[in-house]
Amino acid sequence: MTASTSVQDEIAGSRRGDANARRALLERIERGEADDVTTVLSALSEIDAPEVLQLVARVALDDERPLQARGMAGRRICDLAVDALTARLRLAAPQPHGGPYDKAERERVRAAIRTHLPM
Repeated sequence: MTASTSVQDEIAGSRRGDANARRALLERIERGEADDVTTVLSALSEIDAPEVLQLVARVALDDERPLQARGMAGRRICDLAVDALTARLRLAAPQPHGGPYDKAERERVRAAIRTHLPM
């Protein structure tokens, strides 16, 4: 993958089984740039690799930076992560839906990931 490869290209390549794309996607998530993490969270339905889901959960569930997108006032990356991971893993909906979510709710999602995804 080249430096100009987009996160969407890496997600698509990872889904096709391209090891280089998956490695680049994992590295991108690990860097934790807000735009990249929110893009990955928005595309979770396209991600099936347990290691990618586990890493994005680890990075995003602790990220309390505010979302910068229009219509997201008062929401944080960790709130988006709870909603996206809950939907992706078909977990019981968090309360109140949409957040803000406290650490206990984020830990509930983290525990569900450990239960639902192979390590």
